[in-house]
Amino acid sequence: MEVPDDNQKEYREYFKIVDKVLVYYEKNDAKTDADDAEKDGYIVFINMQNDIDYVDYRKKTDWTLDEKKEFQSCLGKIQTAEVTPCLNLPWEQVLAFKQILAQGYLKIMQRDFSGIDEIIEDALLFLKQRNLEASRQLFIESAGFVALVAAVTGLTLYYSDFKNLWIYGILFGILGSFVSIWTRYGKEDMTGLALKSLHVMESISRLFIGAIAAVVIMFAIRSGLMLTVTEGPNMFFFYCVFGFAAGFSERFLPSLIEKIITKELEK
Repeated sequence: MEVPDDNQKEYREYFKIVDKVLVYYEKNDAKTDADDAEKDGYIVFINMQNDIDYVDYRKKTDWTLDEKKEFQSCLGKIQTAEVTPCLNLPWEQVLAFKQILAQGYLKIMQRDFSGIDEIIEDALLFLKQRNLEASRQLFIESAGFVALVAAVTGLTLYYSDFKNLWIYGILFGILGSFVSIWTRYGKEDMTGLALKSLHVMESISRLFIGAIAAVVIMFAIRSGLMLTVTEGPNMFFFYCVFGFAAGFSERFLPSLIEKIITKELEK
């Protein structure tokens, strides 16, 4: 547990707050022991709930009515931006987002209302990029774990001299699907706002679909609907290659099904 230093104790007692991260403060040292109504100064900080907060003891008697209205308007904009979801981000990145927005708090506290929209825009852009990166990371990590298990299983079985064509076809279908995800993940239209569980389910579902596609392609080969292949020593590698292709290509299996349906309709 963090032990406050003397400076922390002083401003925490003065403003009667418990902060997680201090952004900035100004106070009148001559009124340290005064009542709240007589104190002067302000503080901007990030509280224990990870929200930007402030305490302002100033009377603002020298502020014009327009300045007070502008203060409330800018404050509302910043607070609206602050509640933008960041469900999958680590605390360090959330803190960086909050600190960007906190600069807006400091400006309006000092009666400087220029550039607030730009600060909010920069903060939201930063958050959007971090959300997208987090989404991609979750997607690749969950799919990569399953693909790694498939690869290790395949190697273990291969060096154990176990070469069941169907199992290897399925494993290579999973690997093909993972490579497809990897080559296209930068182009995926993601927001990063979905729950972690949804990212995991979607990535694993794609691998599962790749395995299904591999099985269907192997059945098509076996039945002669796709290719006429005779049994031989290269059959093992043949199934692995086509299983991988079925998992990798989204159009491989649908195009085969379309050809089969078209062929049947033409009879």
